[in-house]
Amino acid sequence: MEVYASRDIEEGDEITTCYTGLLCCNPVRRLQLYKTKNFLCTCLRCNDVTEMNTNLSALRCFKENCSGIILPQSPLVINTSWVCQYCGTIVPPQKIGFIQSILGSLVGTAHLNEKFQVDVPVLRRLQKILPSSNYVLEIMRFSSAITIGFEDENGLNELSESQLSLKERLCRCTLRTAAALGVGDAHLRGLLLYHLHAALAERARRRPDLYEELKSEIESTIQEASNILKDDISSPPDLEIRRQYLGPNCDKTQQERFFILDTQKH
Repeated sequence: MEVYASRDIEEGDEITTCYTGLLCCNPVRRLQLYKTKNFLCTCLRCNDVTEMNTNLSALRCFKENCSGIILPQSPLVINTSWVCQYCGTIVPPQKIGFIQSILGSLVGTAHLNEKFQVDVPVLRRLQKILPSSNYVLEIMRFSSAITIGFEDENGLNELSESQLSLKERLCRCTLRTAAALGVGDAHLRGLLLYHLHAALAERARRRPDLYEELKSEIESTIQEASNILKDDISSPPDLEIRRQYLGPNCDKTQQERFFILDTQKH
């Protein structure tokens, strides 16, 4: 087994690893670590109630007519109360725990449709208390970003323009969150770059007149994805051929480059 750092480590820096989903919020991650690894994490992210300004833990304030979000008062205390960052309303941990248990049961089962709407009725109701930054919605965005055009009945070349645009938008949105969290060249980022590349390349295949405009990002995203995923046994099967044909320094004509997309379902 080989272990790689996902970002540069300066001399004297603490070396950390992640046993949980990168997009899960701090309370969920810390509880999972406590139950499975028998310790409570106190890293920089766990110390930050905003989780590097991503607000993955946030819920909407329960007070009527308040547009604020509620976050833990003391992030390193499991049974801490939560407080609205706008009006100061305090919410007891018991109420938060009940909501978190419901949200946890929805992770992995809720999906977005092509209109970027929630399909699960209970989650649709919960959106009244979920800001767009909440980790459940973030995980749904990530799942949909890497699924659209790959694991559903339609290949990339069969997607509608709205579905293709949605895939691109979801990739960019989740990449911004990953960057804010400082995940570096983690597997998650590599997958998102690959799928962003796939969406951009498909758009250029459909609209050859857009190729020069999209070329730089098509090349850079597949090269970065390859750098991250090339030694990963779970990497996309066409990663290398995409890099060869659609990456930088390819000497093939535009038509030859996109030939591989015409011969693939994805």
